[in-house]
Amino acid sequence: MVLSKKITKKDGFTLFEIMIAIAILGGLLALFLPMYRRMQTRGEIQTAKLTLGQIRNAISLYKTDIGEYPSRLQDLVRKPTDAKAAAKWVSPYAEESLIEKEEIRYRKTPGGKHPYELTVTLEDVEEPISAWQK
Repeated sequence: MVLSKKITKKDGFTLFEIMIAIAILGGLLALFLPMYRRMQTRGEIQTAKLTLGQIRNAISLYKTDIGEYPSRLQDLVRKPTDAKAAAKWVSPYAEESLIEKEEIRYRKTPGGKHPYELTVTLEDVEEPISAWQK
């Protein structure tokens, strides 16, 4: 006696079901990817503002001790070569890793609105972020 077994149970997914699932996932990705990117950019901006705040504090401490603003950011880390300034220099005012980033720009502006200009340029932000922005 030969037993014939009929398969009535459906195994696996059809191509159409898989295409529908991929389309749904693609739609969700298209919705959430721009939102994720905006949140990531916002985080980078906040990090840049905090970094600028730390550098501003270091510059203020330097000015208090030495009596003038640093001519460059490296002066916050290395002892000045000028004997008068070196005598007043206490210790590094900032971590070297904080000021060595390429996107950070510093320059003294004696006749400007502020005594110096301190900015960070980020890839996804059109305008540089200033240390004087709120």
